[in-house]
Amino acid sequence: MYHHQQEELAKNITTNIMALKTITKASIAKMVKETVEEYFERIFESGVWTLDDIIDQAKDMGYECDEETAKDIMGSIDHNFDASIGISWDTINVYLDDYTDKMKKLESTKEE
Repeated sequence: MYHHQQEELAKNITTNIMALKTITKASIAKMVKETVEEYFERIFESGVWTLDDIIDQAKDMGYECDEETAKDIMGSIDHNFDASIGISWDTINVYLDDYTDKMKKLESTKEE
């Protein structure tokens, strides 16, 4: 995580703490967890790729992709990519193809 990303995340957490109506240990913990999850849903661990990148690339490839689908794909990439190679458009394309193939297989088994 880059320094500017750390600062943005800290600012988001501070803003959300200030917006809490009731400040308890549990409410702060829940808010921090939600803020961090939301932040990392928008930005890959690499600090470069966003959900919009996945959605736009899917559309360019002729696939339908909403935010929830992009989150699933981003999670798969984040957990499985080779850090020595990194994440590229080719990586995203492969995961989009794999995800689409899996969904087609699931649909065909439901129809049978």
